[in-house]
Amino acid sequence: MDHLSVHIGKGKDSYICFWDGCGGPGGRLFQSRQKVLRHLQSHTGHRPFVCEVCEKAFSEATPLAAHMRRHAQESEWHISRIGRLLMELQNRSFAIIRDAARLSPSPAHLLYIWYVAIRVLAASCADKGAANA
Repeated sequence: MDHLSVHIGKGKDSYICFWDGCGGPGGRLFQSRQKVLRHLQSHTGHRPFVCEVCEKAFSEATPLAAHMRRHAQESEWHISRIGRLLMELQNRSFAIIRDAARLSPSPAHLLYIWYVAIRVLAASCADKGAANA
């Protein structure tokens, strides 16, 4: 982009994009240097601002910042969803263990039931999470 800015100049009242086929025979008119430089990026594909999460590229920092906020909101949503699934898993496993304790007071038997319950419920929550994704 530095080379193109040489061709655009500075200190003018208006700026014109003379890219072939852009804006008709006289070119497209812009009121500021910044706007014509940003417009030229649409022709060149120059996108120096890259998202570190998904590698999507932007021609300016402001759209990248907005894009990054969306990633943060997605992360918060996933974290809260995982928390809800873990709470459900915990509540259901305690109920299974409580009911098993009434039937068999053996600690080894309860430990085995707890182990099986956690595996079954974890698989159930994982399936539910995949279905809701």
